[in-house]
Amino acid sequence: MAWNVRTSRQVSVDLEIFKFPPNAQGFASIVLDAGAVASGSDGRRKLLAGTLLIKDGVTNQYKQYAGTGTIRGVLAHPVEFVDSTTKSDAPAGMAFHSEVFRADRIVNFVSHGAAARTALPTCRFD
Repeated sequence: MAWNVRTSRQVSVDLEIFKFPPNAQGFASIVLDAGAVASGSDGRRKLLAGTLLIKDGVTNQYKQYAGTGTIRGVLAHPVEFVDSTTKSDAPAGMAFHSEVFRADRIVNFVSHGAAARTALPTCRFD
């Protein structure tokens, strides 16, 4: 046992985005493009659970919806990236069919809610 050793880590609170337990058939396994994720104010590259996602036609990977493109789904769990290289591209789960989401927990839902409801007609945003 080591003496006089201190360790620390940053822990963020991850909010539940689903109103009911998620439907297993409504998920897809995807790969997130690390190059499309900017550093936050704390210097970390992270996508939160509830991020609306689109598919990039060039890389065939997914990235955050920014007002253009067709929304394909919602990121189910938070993902953190080491850097912006292709080595940091990360696998993730995306909810896209027959799910009931808490609208207040979806990232940028105030500005992109109408687009999300149109693109995901089998999902509910309460």
